[in-house]
Amino acid sequence: MRTGNAYFDLIAADENVSILADRLSAGGHHFAHGVIGSSTRLVSAAIARRTERPLLMTVAHLDEADDTAEELASVGIDASVLPALEVLPGESAVSLDLFARRLALIRRLHEGSDLPRAIIAPVQSLMQGVPRPQRLAELTLSLRNGAEIGPDALINWLSNAGYQRLDSIEEPGDFAVRGGIIDIFPPPGGSSTVPSGDGESLPFRVDFFGDEIDSITEIDLDTMGSDRRLDRVNLVGSGQREGEQSVLTGDEVNVLDVLKDSEFRRAIVVICDTMEVTEQARGYYERVINTKGIDGPPEVMRRLRSNFHALCEINQTDICADASAIELPVEPLPEFPRDASEAASQLGELTASARVIVCPQSEAENKRCSELIREFCPAEQALRIEQQIGYVHRGFAWAPGGVGRTLGI
Repeated sequence: MRTGNAYFDLIAADENVSILADRLSAGGHHFAHGVIGSSTRLVSAAIARRTERPLLMTVAHLDEADDTAEELASVGIDASVLPALEVLPGESAVSLDLFARRLALIRRLHEGSDLPRAIIAPVQSLMQGVPRPQRLAELTLSLRNGAEIGPDALINWLSNAGYQRLDSIEEPGDFAVRGGIIDIFPPPGGSSTVPSGDGESLPFRVDFFGDEIDSITEIDLDTMGSDRRLDRVNLVGSGQREGEQSVLTGDEVNVLDVLKDSEFRRAIVVICDTMEVTEQARGYYERVINTKGIDGPPEVMRRLRSNFHALCEINQTDICADASAIELPVEPLPEFPRDASEAASQLGELTASARVIVCPQSEAENKRCSELIREFCPAEQALRIEQQIGYVHRGFAWAPGGVGRTLGI
């Protein structure tokens, strides 16, 4: 097994990727086509590496964002997802989990600290507004040892912030009260702690002495015991009371303007599959009952073009008929059998005409992959198959100049 990112290094060094990155470094609106599978994501990561600029990737579907962030992270590009609320405004209550994750990233942008290298945004998330800075302050609460806030005030804030009061906490978004002790389980992205400061949302206990916070400690959900002391916890809430229909009021600001006022004004925007992004944006907007806090697709596209350093549309086919568009050397993988032994055998056969790289996600998967290759591939073929722990969601063949292929699987 080789270490490093062989497949990513090959893509980043490709002549066409280099030309595209140079154009984007200079600014403007550019096009590329020919992508298949996960190649769009890895080309985007290569652009971020070569230009040394932040990256804003716009994807069509909600479930694409997490996969994209994971793939970028596997090649060394720190990425955060700007989640969409996943409900039609005016129809149902928003998820505290998603809203908290969304606000946590917006707060980082306002503060200009601990920013990711890349932000992955479903187009729906760019259409949904975010609270103004003044409102953002109302949706956050800092708890620290020695602070005088009082149990009743904290209970009131949690209830108004979208938390659910139960007899005992069980899952993110719950809180429980026993006298002067309040247990809180923030949603992912809904808190940051000191001393850890890593943004991981762990359940914690606030112990009051009168109206003063006497201690803040982490909770072990298995035993409900509390051990590690915390100096401070910063909470994020939705500000949506139970039964309210929408967290968007119409007084929000466009998230792309927040990005423009941050370090991300230097960003290169990548639209992944323009036609699909546009179609999903239109479909979402047409289904919206109440457009308060929602921008239409034309306005979002205008801001994507105007608010940032450069814009690149990367598509499977050449949709712009632009003679200067970059054609990327990507080919589809052959269809592999579902049977693991047959797939391993076919993988070995590919080594006769291609450089083959297999990317298991974990050490356990890597070990199992090695066993299958040794068992079902001739020794000479097995030696030519490279294994590298990483994450490639959908495989593709990279064929520079049409000669030789590197397969990411």
